[in-house]
Amino acid sequence: MTQVPDFKAMTQDELAAWFMNNDASALFASGERTHDTAVQVDTEGQPVNQLVSLRIPSDVVARIDAVAGRDREGRSGIIRQALSEWLERHGGADQGAA
Repeated sequence: MTQVPDFKAMTQDELAAWFMNNDASALFASGERTHDTAVQVDTEGQPVNQLVSLRIPSDVVARIDAVAGRDREGRSGIIRQALSEWLERHGGADQGAA
């Protein structure tokens, strides 16, 4: 592995150049894995929505799309709301996080 520099003493440009010009795979492999759930946040610290892929029957998608045009948040908003309501009814862990 390439000798690891003092990243804290480097500028953003120096960091970018180091990662562009060095094999960092051993560095990443040596890192300690976290067991905590990571949540991506925006510049204000608000959680960012995650992209999730679902398989939904085409007739259900058609029904959602039929009403989505009248909903400000569209298909995704309808599905988010439905999942949030389901979690509330079924005692999902960490209510209100959805």
